Amino acid sequence: MPTLVTRTILAVEDQPAARRLIYHALKGSFRLLEAGDAGSAIALLEREPVDLVLLDLHLPPDLDSPQQGLEVERRVRALPREVPLVVMSANEDPALRETLLARGARAFLRKPVDPDRLLEVVQRLLAT
Repeated sequence: MPTLVTRTILAVEDQPAARRLIYHALKGSFRLLEAGDAGSAIALLEREPVDLVLLDLHLPPDLDSPQQGLEVERRVRALPREVPLVVMSANEDPALRETLLARGARAFLRKPVDPDRLLEVVQRLLAT
């Protein structure tokens, strides 16, 4: 398998414990950027080239948008190049999952996220 060390991942997650889980699951293999809210995530997307985005849909309100996570998802889709998006959510609504996958999310992980599954999905998406 090719080395993935130079790949950059943006983790958009407001919960410190969940960010730690992501960090420990992916440490040493990737450059990790973290954002705890939608505004910070969008700012990072505008200035940093990222190779993959991990997105918690439920973020604290900091934008003039009723659904912060969906606004970040929209901004990822609007990037000039395709960036794989992995949605993470405790919401078990199959319609939401199917909608996001139909709009281009590459994976939907149920929270709490299993660290081994997270690493497997990230490696698969970035190995191509």
